[in-house]
Amino acid sequence: MKFKAEKETTLLDMLAECMPDTSRSKLRKMLTEGRIQVDGIVQHKAKFPLSKGMELDLLSRVKAHEITPPPAIKQKKSNLKVIWEDDAILVVEKPAGLLSIATDKLEVDTLHSRCVEHIRQEDDKKWCFIVHRLDRDTSGIMVFALHHRHKEYLQSQFAERAVHRTYHALI
Repeated sequence: MKFKAEKETTLLDMLAECMPDTSRSKLRKMLTEGRIQVDGIVQHKAKFPLSKGMELDLLSRVKAHEITPPPAIKQKKSNLKVIWEDDAILVVEKPAGLLSIATDKLEVDTLHSRCVEHIRQEDDKKWCFIVHRLDRDTSGIMVFALHHRHKEYLQSQFAERAVHRTYHALI
């Protein structure tokens, strides 16, 4: 599929406008997979600025991999410290300096990606959902849900302040 920018905008906004039935997360995944070309050059950045007249081309996965094979993921060993794991939750220790989840900069090594890698060792189809976050520079215990319904239940407990948290500062 080909599109032409009719005004100045960002790449993600243009894609969302051209494909209104496609979620933004799916559009971001297409960018990550190298499936979007702007004027013949693969672009990965959602906030890439577009000028009027620029041409976008949506490639199939096969075509994208022929043009540019996916980059080798440079990822550290997971070194995941699991505190608790059962059929509903995964509780892990988050070290300071590691993001809880990826931002729009598409970081590869995050605590969430390490947790997904951990649970997929058992089953490739498994996924984990982030229940809450900690800032990059904060270390501590984080909870991940292994089912969407558990995530919603746990997040409601955090929202209602039913979860007691204790913070310690090292100065």
